[in-house]
Amino acid sequence: MHTFFNGWRRKAGVVTLVMAVAMCSLWMRANLITDEITFQIADRRHTVISLRDGVIWISLDGHLRQTWMWESSAIGSAHLVNSMAMDITDVLTLIGNIEGLNPNGWVISHRNLVIPFTLLSAYLILWKPRKKPLNA
Repeated sequence: MHTFFNGWRRKAGVVTLVMAVAMCSLWMRANLITDEITFQIADRRHTVISLRDGVIWISLDGHLRQTWMWESSAIGSAHLVNSMAMDITDVLTLIGNIEGLNPNGWVISHRNLVIPFTLLSAYLILWKPRKKPLNA
């Protein structure tokens, strides 16, 4: 058993499995709670919002009063629209009407994060390593 984790492949597989479990727990949490994390990198303000239908990333020019903020609210009291029906491009166009913000953003479904991490971890953990040639 101690030789099972020799090499980089299985170690990377465990790391991607942990990432898949973290994304899956975020997906389950998003059914009850909306999370919003805002942080600053250089002169851009980044906001990541976890909703029931997926994750939204919005980036704007501007400064924060704090280096980062985390806000959580129950689904019933959420101040955000809790459906992807409101297209992110409409939101960015609305924000872009305010001069100088230079908005950018994307939306991704939770399943589009969880499934690839799970499949990659299964490949990395379960794939048998190649046998080294005896001549080498």
